[in-house]
Amino acid sequence: MKKVIGILKKGWKWGLIVVLLGIEIFLIKDVFGEVERVKNYRLQIQRNINFLRNLASLQKEEKEAEKYLESMRRLLPEEEKIFSLIDDLKRRAKRYDLNTQFQFGDVLKKEKLKWILVNFELQGNLNEIINYFQDLKRAPYFITVDKFSLSKSEEKNLFYLTGKGKIFLKNVK
Repeated sequence: MKKVIGILKKGWKWGLIVVLLGIEIFLIKDVFGEVERVKNYRLQIQRNINFLRNLASLQKEEKEAEKYLESMRRLLPEEEKIFSLIDDLKRRAKRYDLNTQFQFGDVLKKEKLKWILVNFELQGNLNEIINYFQDLKRAPYFITVDKFSLSKSEEKNLFYLTGKGKIFLKNVK
C-alpha cells in the first residue's frame, strides 16, 4: 500500500508538472498570436502613414498645378471662336508669304481635354514655313502637329507641307 501511495504521490507531481507545462504552452502560443497581431497592426499603420504622406504630396502638387491652370484656360480658345482661329492662322501665314489651306474636323473630348482636328497645307519658301511655325508658338492658342509631309517642287523652288494636328479648346461644361 505504501508503494501505491508513493506512486500516487509521484504521479500527482508529474500530473501537476504536465498541467503547468500545458498552461505555459497555451500562454506562449497566445503571446505569439498577440505578437503577430501587433506586427500586422504595425504594417497597417506604416501603410497608412505612407498613404497620408503621398496624399499630402499630391495635394501640394495639385496646388502647384492650379497656379498654371488659369493661365492654360486663358490660352485655350472657346469652340465658338474657331472662325477667328482660322482668320488668325491665315493672317500669320500671309506675313510669311505662304499659301495656305485649312480644313477643320470634328471637335473631340477626352476627360478634361477638348480639341478640334485640323488638316493643313502650306506652300512657300522653307525658311518662311519654319518662321511661320515659330510664330505659332507665340499664338494665343495651343496647336500640336501630329503628322506632316514635306516635299519640294522642282520647277518653282517651293516647298509643300501637308499635315494633321490638333488645336486645343476650352472644355466649358
